This record gives sequence, structure tokens and C-alpha cells, in this order.
Amino acid sequence: MCIHQDRLFVFSAGYIEKGGKFSLSVYDITSNSEIVFLKELDSEIIPSNEKYNPDMKSFGKDCSILITGDYLLFSCASLGYEGLRGFEFRVYNIQTLECFDNLPIERDWPKAARLFENEVLQYVEKDLLKISVIENTLRVQSIFKWGERENGHGVYAKKSNFLYLSKDHDRLIYTYDDKGKQLSKIKAPGSAMYIGKIWIWENILIMDDGYFFFIHSDGSLVSLKSDWKPKDALITDRRNKLTFHENKILVPRLIRDKALDKTFEFQIFDMVLK
Repeated sequence: MCIHQDRLFVFSAGYIEKGGKFSLSVYDITSNSEIVFLKELDSEIIPSNEKYNPDMKSFGKDCSILITGDYLLFSCASLGYEGLRGFEFRVYNIQTLECFDNLPIERDWPKAARLFENEVLQYVEKDLLKISVIENTLRVQSIFKWGERENGHGVYAKKSNFLYLSKDHDRLIYTYDDKGKQLSKIKAPGSAMYIGKIWIWENILIMDDGYFFFIHSDGSLVSLKSDWKPKDALITDRRNKLTFHENKILVPRLIRDKALDKTFEFQIFDMVLK
């Protein structure tokens, strides 16, 4: 999900009779009490057959929609089907919502692209890539790479000139500068074996199991006390994504209510520092 000028853009994926389907839709959020569907911007059916059945949960987990400048970037698993693990970006004009370019990334095991302070980043293999739109053309640049013996697993966030990363099977958050130099590491609270995902909202780093850190101007992290409950339970149940708007977090929750013709709803939380 992402928000632009009181419009909420939502990507969803699921199963239909012929295979799988994804769609990109836009909602009006000018009301404080209701989110109103406007229209579907894009959709595609991923066909199934005797040899191939699309895994829509995995497909949806690694997709993202991001807005930077005048562009909406939609990144998704490459639609070549049949086991192809590449990715592609589709770029839309944010005003007209017309798609005018796409870029395939033919490398193994990419993670969903993410937006930090108007920069689009994507983790592919051991590389952290910066995706830019220059003169209506997509460009790719590597800004960080783990060493051969290091097991980074795509958990990252960026604030100013600082990168926050985590490795497999530990509860440490590593801080690097923009030249790739490690500045510090801090052990995160919680009972999970490793860190699943992190987000940044203003000067707050948020972990996927309900723990929060304050980010100082030098990039260092300080653990915060919070009222978020329950601790050690995943905020997004691994299939959904957070969206931030002003001082609020929008959390999509999967529901099954045929009477209301709904498959998910949004929970809205206030972020208040005291």
C-alpha cells in the first residue's frame, strides 16, 4: 500500500478459478471514518495448468507499490510464469496513472522494493540496489553488498545516510554509513530467533514484532518503551504491509465476511511520542 494526496493505492493478490489474479486499486481516504474504493488501475491473471499452479501468497508478499516524485512504481514477480524468479518494475505517471516503462531484474530471490525518504531500494541476492527514474527511464545502482561469508536476508531500512540491516538467525541491528562502513550494532529485545522486518517512520525504527527504537542524528539507536500489544506477535502476519500517514499506521487485516462482501479491512493506530 501507499498514499498520495488523499488516495490510497492497494495491491492485492489471490486465487480465481483459472489460476491466480493480482490487481492494483485506488481508494479515496479523505473521510476520517471510511475508505472508499475508486477504481482498479491494473490487473492480470496468472494462469494455472496441469504442471503449474501459481503461489499467490509468495507472489503478493514480494510485490510493492511506491511513489517517488512524479512516479508510481509497481514492482512484482516477473510474469513470465513457470518458476521464473526475476522481477520487474512498472512505472506510472502519478497524475495520469498511465504506465510508460518497465524494467526486468533477472536475478535470483529479490525481496520487495521499499521506499525510504524518496529513495526506492530493493534487496537482491546479497546486493542492496537503488532504483531511480531518470528522464523517464529506470536506472539501477548497487549501494551495499554483504560479504561472501555473511548471511544477510533482506532485512533493511534507511534513514538519511545510515543503513540498518540484520543477518540470518540473530537479533542484532547493524548500522552502516553510506560508504559501507559498519558504525555499530545493537541487540534487539524480543523472543524471536531473528528479525523479520523493520520500518522507519520519521525518527522511529519499528520492528515487526512490536518493538520500537529512536534514531539519533548520528544514526545510533535507543530502545523505546511502548504501549503496543501484544509484544512478540507479528504486526502484519507476514503477508500484509504497513503504511504510514501523518502520525498514523494503517495495518491491513485479512477477514472473511461474505455478508459484507469484504476480504480485508484496515486497522488504524496513532503514533504518539511522550
